[in-house]
Formats: sequence, structure tokens, C-alpha cells
Amino acid sequence: MKKLALLIVILACVFVFGQKSAHAESELEIWCIAQGQTWDAATSTCTVNGAVGVTGSLTVLSDETIINYGTIINYGTITNYGDVDNYGYISVQPGGTIYNFSNIKNNKSIGLTGLDVNGAIIYNNGYLYNYANGFININGLDGIAVIYNDGYTYNDGTISKSWGSFTNNLNGTFDNLGTIEGIRNFGIINNFGIIDNDSSIENNGIIYNLATINNNYFNINNYGLLINYGLLNNSNTLNNDGIIYNYNNIDNDLNGTINNNSEIDNFGTITNNNTINNGGVINNYCSGIFNGASPIGNPIVYFDYCPYLPLIRKPN
Repeated sequence: MKKLALLIVILACVFVFGQKSAHAESELEIWCIAQGQTWDAATSTCTVNGAVGVTGSLTVLSDETIINYGTIINYGTITNYGDVDNYGYISVQPGGTIYNFSNIKNNKSIGLTGLDVNGAIIYNNGYLYNYANGFININGLDGIAVIYNDGYTYNDGTISKSWGSFTNNLNGTFDNLGTIEGIRNFGIINNFGIIDNDSSIENNGIIYNLATINNNYFNINNYGLLINYGLLNNSNTLNNDGIIYNYNNIDNDLNGTINNNSEIDNFGTITNNNTINNGGVINNYCSGIFNGASPIGNPIVYFDYCPYLPLIRKPN
């Protein structure tokens, strides 16, 4: 009887440990194989070379990777805790959503298309890299298309908008070395490239401009802090209800209007070729220069001295 009991215990242990050692397929592995793509079990990597789709939910675990050389069309929900390396095309269709908590690295093309009430949305709570050859198109002409950044976004390529939006939330940081069209900011933007405002810029946080902002067809509405170390070229309307520190050049061209309802502190050069409506304060410090037509409303206040201010340092 004791031998029989011992045998039962041994068999039970073999069964239990056998079950624990059995391979459990992840959502990504199941999806990858079902789509006819290449799954590498040793590295937990799915390599996509063809056209594939996501219609339900797909979770990429922290030790998993998608390398895309083909086309991924997302109608469902992709939740990424691992790595997505894109060398092909990722399309977020109406009703499609991507939640990123880790790394998305774009070397080619990502598109978001909104239709009616069905939005195409990327929530970035991790790291979103758009490299030099990368192109991100946010097309919300017929609906909602949005990238919400609560993490870190790095752009060295192009982010294009067709009535969609890129929103940099309170905890978000956006470093731009490339080109972006329009933005909504509640966090921090470091611009080392070109921001072309062909839709709108709304700043409720901090924008450091160390290169170029071109305000072409719509408004820049500043409710936060705009620090200019580069060129701010205004060809439309700049509404200031926050604070602007200018350490280099602000050009208000022949079609430009600046409505200042708060404070502009000038340590560089402001050139006015059209209209500046000053209902607030424009302070001209140190060796600051104001060229062109005088503001309408309150006059410029000139200071011969350089005040000891907590000068805003350039971001590293």
C-alpha cells in the first residue's frame, strides 16, 4: 500500500511539473503564426513581411518584439509593453487604437485615419521615436485622429496633420528635430527643427524654440510659456495670453498680427512689418532691438539695464 501511494505521488509530481514546463502561447505568437508571418521563439519576435490585420485585441508583452517590413492594418486594439520596430507601414483605421507603454520606433510610415465618430488614436505612455526617414500622417478630416503623448516623443522625421491633432499632455515631453504641422501642448516641447503651423498651435505648457517656428495659415495661441532662442516667423495671428521670452528673432511679417494681452520680454530682436496690438506689456531689455511700426495700444517699455531674471536655460 505504501508503494502504491508513493507511486501516485511520483506520477502526480511528474504531471504537475510537466504542466509547468509546457509552452504557453502568447497573443502575439498566436496572431503572428495565424497571419502566416515568422515567429522566432528564441527571441519572442514576430517578423512581418506581408500584409496583416488586427481586428480584435493584440498584446505585445515586455519581452516580445514586432519587426514590421510589411503592412499592419489595425482595426482593433494593440497594447504594447515590448518593442515595435517599423520599417514598413502601420495603419490605424477608424475605431483602431494603439496603447504604447514601451517603445515604438518608426523608420518609415505610420498613418491614422478618422472617419465620422470612429477615431484612430495612439496613446503614448512610453517612448515614440520617429526617425529621420519616418513619416507620421494624422488624418482626421472626416473624424477624430489623435496622438496623445503622456510619455516621450522624439521626432527627427515628419509629422503631418490633416485636421487631426498631436496633443502633448501634462506629463509629456516632445523633442522635435524634424518637421511637425501644428500641435496642442500641456507639457514640454523642445524644438530643434521646424514647426510649420498649418493648422493651429495651442500652448498651455512650455515651448522651447531653438530653431524655427513658422506660423503660416492659422493661429498660435499661447497661454503658457514660449521661450524663443531661434526664429519665430509670424505670417498669420499670434495671440499671447501667457509669457513670451525672446532671446533671438521674432519676425511679424506683412500678413502677420500679434495680439499681446499679457507679457512679452525682449532680449533679442522683434521686427514688426504689420500690426502688433499691445493690451499688455512689452518690455525691451538690455541690448534688445525693436524694428518697424510701433505697437497699437500700450507703448514699449525700454530698460537700459539687464535685470537679474531666472533666465530660461536651453534644454540639453
